[in-house]
Amino acid sequence: MPKLRKPAITLHRITPAVTGVIVPRTRKGSDPVRTAVTIPPFVDGAICAQVDPEIFFPEKGGSFRDAKRICAICPVQRECLEWAVENREPFGIWGGKSVSERQKIRAANSRSAAA
Repeated sequence: MPKLRKPAITLHRITPAVTGVIVPRTRKGSDPVRTAVTIPPFVDGAICAQVDPEIFFPEKGGSFRDAKRICAICPVQRECLEWAVENREPFGIWGGKSVSERQKIRAANSRSAAA
């Protein structure tokens, strides 16, 4: 039996919310991998579900400015951010915050819980 190789994943991109899958981008020439996920309940009211998901997952060095503008007017921003912090979402803009901003929130939450 041949040994299966895991594709090198560089970035996740969410496909439209109705599909419920994440399609990781892999190295050039490798097949995409599909993973079933549970769509958070707040997505139905999210503005991001109505726009190109690439805005929230730009290439390395790309700008998050447009994503943050969309999040700023989204009616479910708070729920989205809470979900991303709680689930340690490792990619993209969620609830108007980047990965590093969410890590700082998680650290602050940990410090306040320990006090």
